[in-house]
Amino acid sequence: MLNLTSILRSEISRIARREIKSESDALKKSNSRYRSDIAQLKRQVATLEQQVRKLEKVSTKASLPSPKDSPNSRWARHTLQRIRPEEDARTP
Repeated sequence: MLNLTSILRSEISRIARREIKSESDALKKSNSRYRSDIAQLKRQVATLEQQVRKLEKVSTKASLPSPKDSPNSRWARHTLQRIRPEEDARTP
């Protein structure tokens, strides 16, 4: 009787380990999928932040004071030289 009890107990623990392993494997797969999704989203956020910084730089460079704001202002030569190629590129 003692032998039958130990065999039954070992068989039950073996089956339980197999069930737990199958459940944990499914969790591991979903966990790895979530981690890869998170990593991909982080990369997308980083590229979008870079684009925002570039656009902010361009917008600050493009916003020059208008003559209406200060009627007595004068244009410096280097400012005109910098603006001129941009205007030439826009005209067809």
